[in-house]
Amino acid sequence: MDLQISGEWVFNGVVSIAVTFVGFWLRSVKEELKELKQECKDIRNNYQTKELAKVHSTHTDNILAEIRDELKAMNHKLDSKVDK
Repeated sequence: MDLQISGEWVFNGVVSIAVTFVGFWLRSVKEELKELKQECKDIRNNYQTKELAKVHSTHTDNILAEIRDELKAMNHKLDSKVDK
């Protein structure tokens, strides 16, 4: 039994190995793409919108303005008591 290795046989082996590695690489790219898509969905669901951030900011500004007005009124009352 004589085993002869021809150029075509070697070429077919190299192509088979290359196709296998390309397949593994494509599978890893597909899995990473799936993870990235899930992260994008999570970001859309978890982070507030600009409109909601503006509402929160406006609400906080209003509360701070009320506190500042109360402090001014208290300061004015204290000044008037000191002047007496």
